[in-house]
Amino acid sequence: MQFLDVYEAMSIPTDKLPRKRPVVSHILSLSIAVVLAILVSACGVPSSGGPQTIAPSGVPFGLLSNKKEPVQERVSPAHPTAPVSIYLLDQGHLAPVAREVHFPAPLPTLATEALDALLAGPTLAEAENGYQTAISTGTRLLSVSVTAGVATVNFSSAFGMIVGADQIPAVAQVVYTITGIPGISSVAFQISGQPIAVPVPGTAGAQVNGPVSRAQFPAQAI
Repeated sequence: MQFLDVYEAMSIPTDKLPRKRPVVSHILSLSIAVVLAILVSACGVPSSGGPQTIAPSGVPFGLLSNKKEPVQERVSPAHPTAPVSIYLLDQGHLAPVAREVHFPAPLPTLATEALDALLAGPTLAEAENGYQTAISTGTRLLSVSVTAGVATVNFSSAFGMIVGADQIPAVAQVVYTITGIPGISSVAFQISGQPIAVPVPGTAGAQVNGPVSRAQFPAQAI
């Protein structure tokens, strides 16, 4: 057998030989992988599954600042106050105790705040120390006006329900409290807008129509 015949006998059909993958496909696949890696990096999406340390240059500058924006607190304007004395009863005699009212303020406002404090009665500590009030519970101040040193105080009907020995001390408490405010020298009383006469020390049953002052209650002062 000739050499050519042997070669032909040993030859394998070309359709049975393994095909080689074109080199171009390898290059194309590699290029796609590189492009994807660049896109992922540009989007800031980490390529690893765990946390990574980010360089300062990769963090937005606002997040690297340690400075905090100043917080402006709203402060309510202060309302200056001044002490006044309201008069409670200590063993039947008038006793001054301190309260605070807004100051400066118009006379009717000062008088209103002082009388509201008086109607509130003694504090728990003051009551434990024996301070009392003759003004009946439930008495409300309806209005106050001041003209030429005379304060006209208008109480609810509960003030007219005070009876017996509490009447004069109750009136004295109001008079001493309100005339302690500079600019007020005497007090006229009303109940539900109607002028009333008030009892004063002296003859039993004596009552005064019109304004009364401290001078008419000397026995109640301590």
